Amino acid sequence: MKKKACSLVSLTITVFVCSVAEGHAQKAAKKPLTNADVVSMVKAGLAESTIVLAIQRAPTDFDTSPEALASLKNQGLTQKVLDAMLTAGAETTSPPEPGPQAAVNPRLAKIHRLFIKGNNEAAISQRKLLLERAKNIGTLESLRGLKPGALQCFALAANEKATDGVLETSQETAPDGGVTVSSTLADPEGNVLWSDSELDAKRPDYLNFIPQSQAGLAARTLMVRLMKQACSAEVMRDPSPEESRELMQKAKQ
Repeated sequence: MKKKACSLVSLTITVFVCSVAEGHAQKAAKKPLTNADVVSMVKAGLAESTIVLAIQRAPTDFDTSPEALASLKNQGLTQKVLDAMLTAGAETTSPPEPGPQAAVNPRLAKIHRLFIKGNNEAAISQRKLLLERAKNIGTLESLRGLKPGALQCFALAANEKATDGVLETSQETAPDGGVTVSSTLADPEGNVLWSDSELDAKRPDYLNFIPQSQAGLAARTLMVRLMKQACSAEVMRDPSPEESRELMQKAKQ
């Protein structure tokens, strides 16, 4: 009787897992598996082996930056799941072909010390992004055999007087729950060098477990967009899976 009961439980779990996997498979035909999808499976209580199998079989578009990996670790992802994500990234990402470096805006390239103005959630998130990046720069430079400071893009300035540029960031919540973040970069004389905005639409209830807020995500998107226009391609190149592992090990020490 116990054996039959166990079989019934196993069958029920298998049907549930297959249903979830089938749903993910239908979505995967339209879009690749992302960090949020993996976190969703973890929160749903799926077995580690099932999640790893899903990562191995589905097309993926993972963010495996050091900041993203640390966030995923804090959300309960095991080392095996993280390794599967890194391996998937290594298999699906082709090595960059040699070619001309992406054009850098010369007006933005002059900005080295950046003061982020604002006490709202968006501005705070942008400051955190620069601080998180600063922690990993030394290790990345060492791994790539570069001189200290070679991968520095923006250094966070403590005040407006000790800066090359001021980034003023604001946020506004729409009636539908979406959040619009706007950032404007000006030089010390007040001349506007860059301005952009990002809308983060209202998040579905099933994604509410993601710790990063709507304003925070939109603000970080804007900051990365600015950095890509102000900094060289080498500075903005994402860490390889091997480099990401080294950064994770460094963070544990």
